[in-house]
Amino acid sequence: MKIIQIVGRSKTGKTTFIKSLIGALSAHGTVGAVKHLGHHGFMLEPGKDTTIYHESYAAISGGVDDGKSVIIKREGDLDSTLETLCNAGVEYAILEGFKSRPFPRIVI
Repeated sequence: MKIIQIVGRSKTGKTTFIKSLIGALSAHGTVGAVKHLGHHGFMLEPGKDTTIYHESYAAISGGVDDGKSVIIKREGDLDSTLETLCNAGVEYAILEGFKSRPFPRIVI
């Protein structure tokens, strides 16, 4: 799996660039994208079943509808997430942030 890291300050167009990059790379293989959530973290909606499963210490919880699915893993580290992407057959992993990690990067 090839990893491409996009870094830069807030409001510099990283997400817009990544959206275009996903489109371009999708013509060449399967693309995954992961954002570093930093200080604001990932919010689960209080009281929803998927949140309750996670709060009950399920190793993996998630939800599926007609068009998409979401999986929440108890591991909160990048290496575990990259392993999941790799095992899912992702050929290109785009990372937004993770500035302390030494991957090939584009600075915006």
